Amino acid sequence: MLLFDLAFFKALAKQDLNVTWVTCDETQVQSEGYELWTPFRGIYGKSHTWRRGLRYMRGWWKLLQRAREELNHHPVVIHQQFVTLPPVELVCVLTAQRLGIPCVLTPHDVTLSVDVSHTSWLLRRLYRQFDALIVHSENARAELERILGDNTSPIYLIPHGHYNDSHGDGPKLEQTVARMRLGIPQDSHVIVLIGNIKPEKGLEYLLRAIPLVLRDLPNTILLVGGRPQHHDVGFYERLIDELGIRSHVRVRWEYLPDEELPLYYRSADVVALPYIQAYQSGVCLTAYAYYRPVVASAVGGLTEQVLDGETGYLVPPADLQALADTLIKILRDRALATAMGERGHNWATEHLDWDMIAAQTAKVYQMAWHKTGKSGSES
Repeated sequence: MLLFDLAFFKALAKQDLNVTWVTCDETQVQSEGYELWTPFRGIYGKSHTWRRGLRYMRGWWKLLQRAREELNHHPVVIHQQFVTLPPVELVCVLTAQRLGIPCVLTPHDVTLSVDVSHTSWLLRRLYRQFDALIVHSENARAELERILGDNTSPIYLIPHGHYNDSHGDGPKLEQTVARMRLGIPQDSHVIVLIGNIKPEKGLEYLLRAIPLVLRDLPNTILLVGGRPQHHDVGFYERLIDELGIRSHVRVRWEYLPDEELPLYYRSADVVALPYIQAYQSGVCLTAYAYYRPVVASAVGGLTEQVLDGETGYLVPPADLQALADTLIKILRDRALATAMGERGHNWATEHLDWDMIAAQTAKVYQMAWHKTGKSGSES
């Protein structure tokens, strides 16, 4: 989320708003036009879950204390990204609203980031408490409406901004240079999958499709980079060996630093997004930033981010043959891949402008304030 946060808060600061980015102590960046504040300390790492949970609660307490103090001087709105601990956040949102502080939520993953099989009622209760909800796709809005049922909290559709200006000179890196630095033969056909490794990202299906690709293009290489979430990688490692594709797959089971992203994206001929479920994809927008086409599953918000036949291709989810055939099609035609990458980059610039997104978000804040907000003298 770092690139999203940096672009979003920088754009918000242009809207004549006093913006404070409230985050954890692992965030080490320079702020531009806004304040960076880290009351959430020690919430990640190897400490016991209960200890990190208490630290998370302490961070919220500090946030509410400061928000109440700020309320004496000007209107305050809390805008939360993601849901982490629904019981804690429900209490905090209720407390904020009793103080006259409106709360807005952008649930980037409407259900995927929370185990809703056990807490669906609590998640619904939490969502209903917010003064406004923001989603990035029609698919996410439909899912949120389904969860909420008869709900009074308004839902606003505001797109996810582009990353075309977030990578410096990285998108200009020559493919030959990127491949040389990664030790990839220049005549290879390269597929890249990057991002948090979760079952819904569909890595299993991409791995199973690789033998089908190799039948036509035996010099194909798959690059995989990402940190596993909530499970180990033993299943994928065994699958790679069972399929006999070890020499064609290079994996890094860890978060890829931003400075290494140009090597992976610019080495690629195509970026694969074989997801089973998705509300939107920052990886897709990163591919566009690097002028790379995508082959993605026709699921959720991906159908809104990928212009089929223009910026990439959409294929049925979990369809190995369709995935392999489409990858082969784009790998065989470098001119086609280049043209699609250019169109993706230009489309993102035109339709996903951060200043437009910030202006729309500021209007949501205003509406939330008129609904719940009150000055400190009234609280």
